Amino acid sequence: MRIRLLVVVPALSLGGCYGLYGHDEMDRYYNDILEATTVNCVLSTHQSVGYFIPADLIGRLIDRYDHVIGVNVSGPDMSYLQRVIDAVAGRADVHVGGPMHALTCLALGGQGYLSSEGNLAPNLCVSVIDRYAAGDLPGCFEAYNRLMHLFTATRDMGGITGTKAALQLLGLPGGTMRRPRLALPESLWQTVRQTMIDDVDLQTIEGL
Repeated sequence: MRIRLLVVVPALSLGGCYGLYGHDEMDRYYNDILEATTVNCVLSTHQSVGYFIPADLIGRLIDRYDHVIGVNVSGPDMSYLQRVIDAVAGRADVHVGGPMHALTCLALGGQGYLSSEGNLAPNLCVSVIDRYAAGDLPGCFEAYNRLMHLFTATRDMGGITGTKAALQLLGLPGGTMRRPRLALPESLWQTVRQTMIDDVDLQTIEGL
């Protein structure tokens, strides 16, 4: 079983191109890029560009180019995720965007998930995968429950805005918000401490 999370590799992430119409244009777009580089590449198929890379095209790109080492799938359609995992057939890693479908991805044969929560809770994020790989499903589910509570609380606090506030409360480096984003008002910091730190026992899990 090959499972990975928070693995940093030198790779180019290839996202979609707005306005591509039809299979032939997608085929040309990705082949033009992959033929122009030998850098390790990860295909990113994301709902935000208005389409998903067809699963059969992903399979053919992996057939043609050894430097395609992964596929990131971000979207709610689990039937599409299954088709991608089947098309990849173990030749590259498949991750889902966000922790929402992490366990589904693992169950279908994928390798893990992408998560901005790793900036705040790396030990917690990794523990979901470590416990799954060890066959400790109760432990995996407990860690995943905490992670999803953190994910939900983070979204309630504006995503990265809440994350940076939590990092500041913990005395950890996180930097400041960049325009047009605004820092979280200090009136909400107690909520951040309660929901993003104390409720998930973050300091214990992260050894802080």
